[in-house]
Amino acid sequence: MLLIQNNMTVEFPQIKQEQAKSKGEVQLEEVAELEAPIKKIIEKIKNRIENGEYGLIIGDDASGRIPTRILGDFIRDISKIKGHYQPNIIFIPGRKFNSLGSDSKESMFQKQFEQYISKFGAVSSKKILVITDTVYSGESLIKLANLIKNAGYVLEIATIGQEFEGPLGRPDSLADENLEGIEIISGEFQAKKEQEEKTGWAHTPMIYANKKMSGVYKTSGQLKSERLIDKHGSGLERDQVQYEVERSRKNAKIMTNKLVDWYLGLSDEK
Repeated sequence: MLLIQNNMTVEFPQIKQEQAKSKGEVQLEEVAELEAPIKKIIEKIKNRIENGEYGLIIGDDASGRIPTRILGDFIRDISKIKGHYQPNIIFIPGRKFNSLGSDSKESMFQKQFEQYISKFGAVSSKKILVITDTVYSGESLIKLANLIKNAGYVLEIATIGQEFEGPLGRPDSLADENLEGIEIISGEFQAKKEQEEKTGWAHTPMIYANKKMSGVYKTSGQLKSERLIDKHGSGLERDQVQYEVERSRKNAKIMTNKLVDWYLGLSDEK
């Protein structure tokens, strides 16, 4: 479901309340390579998940959608098993908030933002978790992060990988400076050698460059994401986009169920 309110685009994944195990194996390499880093993230925040500390999960558009679906649904599943509130998942593009204009508009938007996220589970007693695929300079997340912090919430960022030096030669301290005071929980993703040589990025997963898998796209100057399928009126190309989106979401669900089985297996071993 896609909801547009106050010029903000938010998508709510259709999440079944009853857990249903997906059969089969993960077929997409872009999804398969997320398993190890997401496990590292889970290991770092497992006590917070089991204690029900998260009240809202925000996925960074657009390449952050699949990691959000996997980790976000995992948190929801474990929360349900532990008898905790299942945090909602919404998607908000970080760059959407980079330029709001005057101070009065900033103040008004801050209030609207606070009212908005409170509708979907944000409460002062619980943390907000932002999930993305890569953190480099932190510039795409800084405005969103500031809105959340100014509203009085504790924010954490979970990222598949974190770049410390890339093609632009940014200093390794830039993300820490831009996101000062926010805990960045990294899955410590390491790209394969051939992938790193091809892209120049050592800690950015392949999903970053695969626009079809997310099902949305953004172009320079746009304030919101658009459905990729809407670029194609009809025909085989449109069908191919729909197929890729459905396949990536199915693979993401399979990965979530695999991670839940892995996690519960760890508990059984204790």
